[in-house]
Amino acid sequence: MAVYNHFAVSDESNAYQLSVGTMNTEQSTVGDGLRGRSYRPFTTNDDDHNSKQPENCARQLGGGFWYGYCVDYYNAVSLTAAGNKFGWQTREGAQLLQQAEMYACK
Repeated sequence: MAVYNHFAVSDESNAYQLSVGTMNTEQSTVGDGLRGRSYRPFTTNDDDHNSKQPENCARQLGGGFWYGYCVDYYNAVSLTAAGNKFGWQTREGAQLLQQAEMYACK
């Protein structure tokens, strides 16, 4: 579980841009996989916003996300080339997950 002091997603007119604050390391059980993702718009297979590559990362990897590069090992959040696993940086290193869920609480 990753707990952030701020997590927001903008509206459609701003391409669902992500805004993430600092991670609460005392409450979190994984590493900060969203570090460096703030201000990135959301890319889907039919709406390409990953500005750092000419390819559409969502189409190439099989899912939408706040991509910079299609495989972004620096931030350890990416889909594998097969498009069926999600990489998240844990305290023990990168971990491939079959699924991921996000919850926003007030």
